[in-house]
Amino acid sequence: MVTTTPARTGHDRQPWIDPNRSSPTGRQWLRTRRYLALTAVVGLCLVVGGASSSAHAPTSGPAADSPAFQPPVVGAVNVVDGFRPPASRFGAGNRAIDLAVGADETIVAPGSGSVAVAGPVFGVGTISIDHPNGLRSVLTQMVSIEVAVGDQVEAGDAVGTATGQVSLSTRAGRAYLNPEILWGESGPPPRSGRARLVPLPSQGID
Repeated sequence: MVTTTPARTGHDRQPWIDPNRSSPTGRQWLRTRRYLALTAVVGLCLVVGGASSSAHAPTSGPAADSPAFQPPVVGAVNVVDGFRPPASRFGAGNRAIDLAVGADETIVAPGSGSVAVAGPVFGVGTISIDHPNGLRSVLTQMVSIEVAVGDQVEAGDAVGTATGQVSLSTRAGRAYLNPEILWGESGPPPRSGRARLVPLPSQGID
């Protein structure tokens, strides 16, 4: 059973701050905590997603209805570990992208939507946002969180801070997508349940 801190709601406006943000021991176990957190987030998001799938099911309409997406940082984007989908369900890879950030750097919502998770998962600050087109974005390694479950955010709204690194993953149903394609020049994001492979802007198709 995954144990998490009770979800923060709109009635609890006190920002969450990672108590281990300055602890050498906390930094030493960051990788372990990050792995456990990402594993727990996958399970948690599947549960939350199942309960709210009808509310966030994609609707018919032109692709222009898809919301705008952007990087979760303001200014230069420095990806230190890119999206590397595993060959199998439990294979090695990276279902997220990891971005280098400064000390207590402001992290922003990558797209508009409703906050579904806001708080520590296995001690790692985590924010999950359900987008109107059925996609879900998850930010981890937050050192402070300034939103609560149920909050409505727009792309670019500050949601908290991170130090050193922040991770962003995006799912369409159970399929993980490369978040970079959502703010690139590869066209609108795929709708939930119909993931498609799209090359990065720097890659071509023969």
